[in-house]
Amino acid sequence: YQRRVHGEQYQVEDFMGSKTNIVVIAIFFLMLSSISADDLLFAVAYSKEGIYYPKPEVLDWAKGKALHLTSGGIRQQYILGRELRKRYMDDLKLLEDKYAHKDQILIRSAASKQAISSAYAQLSGLYLAGSGELLQSTAQQNIAVPPNTADYSEWKKELESAALNFTIQAVPILENGGLPDYVLNASEACEGIKNMVSYAIGDKWEQNSAFKTFYERLEKAFNLPVESVKNVIYAGELRDALICSLADGAPVGGEEEALKLISETLDIAQNRTYDFLVDLKYEDRNVSRLISTHFLNQVKAMLETSQNNHLKGYPNKLKFASFIGGEGVLESVLQNLDLNQDKKHARSASLLLIELYKDSNSNEKSLNDYYVKVLYNKDVDAKLNYTLFIEGIKQVVYSSEKFDSFCASYKKSEESSNVNWVLIGIIAGSIIGVLLIGGLIFYLVLKCKSSSSTDEAEEEAVLAQLKGQLGVKEQYSSLHH
Repeated sequence: YQRRVHGEQYQVEDFMGSKTNIVVIAIFFLMLSSISADDLLFAVAYSKEGIYYPKPEVLDWAKGKALHLTSGGIRQQYILGRELRKRYMDDLKLLEDKYAHKDQILIRSAASKQAISSAYAQLSGLYLAGSGELLQSTAQQNIAVPPNTADYSEWKKELESAALNFTIQAVPILENGGLPDYVLNASEACEGIKNMVSYAIGDKWEQNSAFKTFYERLEKAFNLPVESVKNVIYAGELRDALICSLADGAPVGGEEEALKLISETLDIAQNRTYDFLVDLKYEDRNVSRLISTHFLNQVKAMLETSQNNHLKGYPNKLKFASFIGGEGVLESVLQNLDLNQDKKHARSASLLLIELYKDSNSNEKSLNDYYVKVLYNKDVDAKLNYTLFIEGIKQVVYSSEKFDSFCASYKKSEESSNVNWVLIGIIAGSIIGVLLIGGLIFYLVLKCKSSSSTDEAEEEAVLAQLKGQLGVKEQYSSLHH
């Protein structure tokens, strides 16, 4: 803006040559410059991971690469990092261009290969090579080596005063350490949500015969076995997979046909396939509310802390938080904030920004001086009253206590159900055991009776024979007893 104004001033001088007009124009620009921009206090970013290789069950050739970022996915996230740097360091001056105040930013990733790699690539764009830390003295350089007797002179010479080669900045990436992640992966962490998702989709996972020709073209163009193209519900994932296939030079039946198929999978993912998921995220509000509850509650807490500190005149340590995860949380948040009316699938590297501002033209200390700005892929740009935004979050999400209670009760009911089945099994086993034992005893009794009567008949015949041969007297007939 200043460069443009500066250029216009020179044009006015050259063209008009009037000192009076120049003074009037100068006063006008001074008046404009006195209207200062509003103060950005805090910002939250949520980005979907970059393009990554699909699971082997989607494309067989992805074995060994599954869920790793592609080169295109790394590039996507790096560009996002550059955009964030431009907005929050160059334009709005929220952050310093070097990682000096380390508590200013928080990077939080889902515990997956694609999310953590995306966070690393994004940070490479946020803090450029050359902006990293330096060792302040030769003495410090000499002692900052691993504690053993190896000769590190080669590496010290390569680094000179830089902490990392090319003066790259190391920034911590936080994740949940293998524990259930209700913030970035609630649909997997909570069995109750997982059950609701399965119920909502139901039999819609079955292949749709209407897409038979589409499957055949996919199979031919990308050399795919039919069973790997499971159904149109995977169209969004397939699109990324096909892009990966092209990037890796996998066998294709002509690039033009491949690109056309990629375009069609995108169309299916955004329209027809998404119709299958309407019940899941856009009509069944309970699902989207549950999936986004912990994330939105965390955003609300961060905004409230920043606003309260500013209102009381306290400094804010944390100024920027970047979350990187899958589309589940992102799409649920968009649904709850009514920012995705056309229900489009969140594509790789989609970016949502939530920013807290203070009206700089107001000297009053009031909640009405604060507002929230929400941007999604730069297509949506909404300015919202701070109080209404916070109240809106309270209305569309569950409290953490209710969420935890829901997941715990489902887990408890499952455990109780398992215990009940164990008891039923024990009782049924006992009954069966008793019946078997009783049957065995009954069988043995019958066998004994049958055996006894047979033995007696045989013995009578033998005795009769003995009587006839030996003239044994009648009283000896009781011998067999």
